[in-house]
Amino acid sequence: MSDFQTWYKQVPPFTRIWLTATVGISLLAKIGLLPISYLILQSAPFFYKLQLWRPMTAVLFYPLNPATGFHFMMNCYFLYNYSLRLESDHYKQKPGDYFFMLFFNWILCVIVGLVMDLPILMDPMVLSVLYVWCKLNKDVIVTFWFGTRFKAMYLPWVLLGMNMILSSGSIFSLVGIFVGHAYYFLKFSYPSELGGPALIETPFFIKRYFPDVQGGTHGFGVPPVGQRPVQQQQQGDMAGFRHAWGVGHTLGPPVALSFTRYENNASDSNAPPVLVLHGLFGSKSNWNSLGKAFHKNTKPFRKIYAIDARNHGDSPHTDEHSYDHMVEDLVQLYKTLGIDKASIIGHSMGGRAMMLLALKYPELVEKAIIVDISPSTGLGTSNTNIPLFLQSMKMIQISPTATIHQARKLADEQLARIIAEKSLRDFLITNLVKAEKEGGHFRWRINLEALERNFNTGVAQFPQLAGRKFEGPTLFIAGGRSDYVKSEDVPLIKTLFPNSEITYVKDAGHWVHSEKSTEFSKLVLNFLNE
Repeated sequence: MSDFQTWYKQVPPFTRIWLTATVGISLLAKIGLLPISYLILQSAPFFYKLQLWRPMTAVLFYPLNPATGFHFMMNCYFLYNYSLRLESDHYKQKPGDYFFMLFFNWILCVIVGLVMDLPILMDPMVLSVLYVWCKLNKDVIVTFWFGTRFKAMYLPWVLLGMNMILSSGSIFSLVGIFVGHAYYFLKFSYPSELGGPALIETPFFIKRYFPDVQGGTHGFGVPPVGQRPVQQQQQGDMAGFRHAWGVGHTLGPPVALSFTRYENNASDSNAPPVLVLHGLFGSKSNWNSLGKAFHKNTKPFRKIYAIDARNHGDSPHTDEHSYDHMVEDLVQLYKTLGIDKASIIGHSMGGRAMMLLALKYPELVEKAIIVDISPSTGLGTSNTNIPLFLQSMKMIQISPTATIHQARKLADEQLARIIAEKSLRDFLITNLVKAEKEGGHFRWRINLEALERNFNTGVAQFPQLAGRKFEGPTLFIAGGRSDYVKSEDVPLIKTLFPNSEITYVKDAGHWVHSEKSTEFSKLVLNFLNE
């Protein structure tokens, strides 16, 4: 098999069909085998002569001549590059959803084309798909002409400006941006950022012909079978443990969470301990310094437990990852450690797990401290690219002969193509470890597969709990520069946590506890010692 055949068969199916039809129809029209007048979009022949193929050929056809050849090649490049990325990354396990996105964009392009009398729709169709990719990966760094680098969110506008300068096709670019934004807003922005219902969903008959792919790609980043935590972990037989949640929904058994305990001989056994749970991609080690400070300065002394959530750190990996599962893990930890009641601290994902624990089991919680997260729908804008981060981490390849220092340097170089912020890359790379007992292979301590599969339903959304409240003292600590706790979230916070207060830490972002650790520690200790 030739290299071309190998490459061609590896192109995802919808991208392969679209690119092949575009090149084929345009070349056939160029050599005169297809009449151009029958390929363009015209309302009269379409409506009155029922030439129903025109909406399709208008998207696939582009006139080829010395003046348009370069523009056609650029369109084919963008079609291949960004359709392939969407189909093989974001829609990798949902081919029906990708087909429906193409269908939606095509229909809207045709409607606008008929209204505005646009005969050729290749430009807006290609740009609409590119726009969706850029919105889903807005912080990814892209490289353009002459080595210029900028965030993907700006690429559609750069192309618009280029078309305004080099050709008269800016109206086609504007239509493409409009169509792409319409899909992105209805599919993603309105439900996740504005809290509204999903306005467009893939019809069931499309899902039937293009069903979701179960499972995923396995390889680097997938934990080895039988992985067990290396630090303290709960012991005990949990066989048969089940928690029924709603009709027909049975959670699997809880996992034995790994933890680090901070205590000394002066600890007052009567004082409720403090349980601390990290955010997504984090681990108990992130709270080492603060855990020691909390234990030393609580009055009376309290035991502090920094916990690894399931699929993180040294806790076991499992296919399931939701707030309901995380809460049952915590309840089992209470039982294992013999804790009747504790104060709880949770950041981001850990904050939502702790909120749900307080709402479902208020008798277990003395006080709650929730760090830069709210119970409202969706997440802050810095989380919009998390699925891409997970996919990028899975693709990293490192030789087993490398040292851990070399491996983290190589991982940083590979992630830099996708993630611009060095501090974020450094944080993610803390999860890269060398498994000496498994031949020196490198793996991720976090379960990339499970987190990617469950992110939209298990992490990005907080469960709806009508009628539940936590009446105990609750402190929300938010970053002044973060958008995870918005002013519009306050009514819901006060409904679920009527005895709560909200404090914003000036000049802090989402990682309040690390960016402003002194101010954060003072707020926590004042609240715990009241």
